[in-house]
Amino acid sequence: MEYAIYATVGLLSGLCFYYLARYQIQVRSIYDTENKGQRINNIGYRIAWMVVPAVLFVGIALKEFDYWQTVRYMLIILMAINVAGIDMLIRRIPNALLLGMLLLQICNIVITSGGLDVFMDTFFNSFMGLIIAYVIFVIPGFFKLRIGAGDVKYSAVIGFMLGLQGYVEAMAVMGFTIFIYYLFLKITRRGNLKTAAPMAPFLSGGVLVSLFFPLIY
Repeated sequence: MEYAIYATVGLLSGLCFYYLARYQIQVRSIYDTENKGQRINNIGYRIAWMVVPAVLFVGIALKEFDYWQTVRYMLIILMAINVAGIDMLIRRIPNALLLGMLLLQICNIVITSGGLDVFMDTFFNSFMGLIIAYVIFVIPGFFKLRIGAGDVKYSAVIGFMLGLQGYVEAMAVMGFTIFIYYLFLKITRRGNLKTAAPMAPFLSGGVLVSLFFPLIY
């Protein structure tokens, strides 16, 4: 019964964030010169936007978190899905979602810190994660390797949200999935290493894996 409730909440909240994604794509239509964002109106996207949170919410139920961590994980999942989906469709990452993730982590630090010392240590770890994550994604630009500003900001937010250890794991997962993606392109002859690809889906995948399977913490 509990799992069914979590799955239902995932379906309904996923549907709400699907409509949010449609709105966020609509207000950025000026950047969508090829109207690729219209693909979100296909029933398949709506189903995916609902089913993925439902499955992951059941995973939250299996973790048996307290109330706050349950809510936090749900919100991270929903925002990460929207960031990935919107970037995949129109190559844009809404700043509002990134700000939401930042504020969520600040709330988490405040709520889970038992005292000033713990708060300062946790905040410092998150802040260092943000700085290092930002620098890592800025460096390729000096070698004429183009990385979008949205991807740089998303990387920094992930560093702040997961801290140094979590960020390392997220990047390892991202690197592995990108390798599999380009290996698939090469085998199917649909592209090569120079083929452009949205980064947010890989980044979001790294976030979700590091949340559910923290190996470095």
